[in-house]
Amino acid sequence: MHRDGNRTQRVASAIQHQLAELIREHYPELGHKLLSITFLRVSPDLSFVDVYCSCLEGEDIEPMIAVLGEDAGRIRHQLARQSPMKKFPALRFHPDQVQDSSRRIEDLLRNSAHNT
Repeated sequence: MHRDGNRTQRVASAIQHQLAELIREHYPELGHKLLSITFLRVSPDLSFVDVYCSCLEGEDIEPMIAVLGEDAGRIRHQLARQSPMKKFPALRFHPDQVQDSSRRIEDLLRNSAHNT
């Protein structure tokens, strides 16, 4: 089990690096909006990867996720060509909600402190 965890971490790290490079090269319009790949979650059987993305505060992440989602097959194909893996996992793109949640919590705490 421990070895499987290390393997999925290695796969996630390699894919994150390759994906960031691919987005920088082939999607300059997303790079200008400071799209960031915050983390990847690789399925234990390596059949898919959930890619969580965020962007600079004030930018709407949903259109960026839509672009990447529409191109997921093509992106997967390009990454697979660079990878030693025999079967490359499917990519699923999601907005990273952690930053939004932490911002809301900070706002609530700040407002609570002002109201006391």
